[in-house]
Amino acid sequence: MKMLKLACIPATVAIQSILFAKYASNRLKFSLFILLVGVGITTVTDVQYHPLGIMFGVLGMISTSLSQIWCSEFPERYKMSPTQFLHATIGYQAVWAGIACLIFENELNWTGTIGGITTSFPLVELIILSCLLGTFSHLFGNALIYYSSPVTFQVVGHAKTIGIILASYFIFGEPEGQSVLKSYIGTIVSLGGIIDYSIQKQKEIRQKKVLLESIVNEESNLLKILPEWHFKRSVVITRVMISLGIMSLLACSIYLTF
Repeated sequence: MKMLKLACIPATVAIQSILFAKYASNRLKFSLFILLVGVGITTVTDVQYHPLGIMFGVLGMISTSLSQIWCSEFPERYKMSPTQFLHATIGYQAVWAGIACLIFENELNWTGTIGGITTSFPLVELIILSCLLGTFSHLFGNALIYYSSPVTFQVVGHAKTIGIILASYFIFGEPEGQSVLKSYIGTIVSLGGIIDYSIQKQKEIRQKKVLLESIVNEESNLLKILPEWHFKRSVVITRVMISLGIMSLLACSIYLTF
């Protein structure tokens, strides 16, 4: 599952290029490759394969990538803010999550226990608090995708994972039975990929800004030129009409004279 989670970034890049004609530069892809290698070294320890697990993992990878792309494309297409998009979609997500919970959560029952734990008022408070935190997390995630990109959201998620691992080393000490050197190497590689990705994104933003400014300047110059051109054209047409009128009067006077 961890490997398929890493595959969300390549899947997002591929779907954006195929369906939405949004292409990432080769330099940016190289930065993402470095990041994925580092995160893979750090987090992937025991690799096991099962056909059913691979099937659900691939479906989860594709659905996750598509949902994050839609969180970026739909608000931009319909001129919606992240809050408005969340308000429009949260009801459907709650219904689907509730149906999935009833189907797949075998420990959930209606006898006053959840997973063998007797329900109580503090437990309900914790559940409500968890729902509120999940709502805020969802809102911030939509805002991050809206103002940056789905790939950047994935990069931030991997950076969070690396931060949690480093914090656990400092707080709880180095885990036993794991290659600490391997984790440190993977952390350094992934941090290098994150830094390089940030640098490349900043370059792309500056290039887009310069391109947008040049387009705006060209449009403003065109708007300045068009009125002058229309004025000069009207002057020329007026002069031609006056000249034709004078020539017509001369022709009539000459005709009447003879």
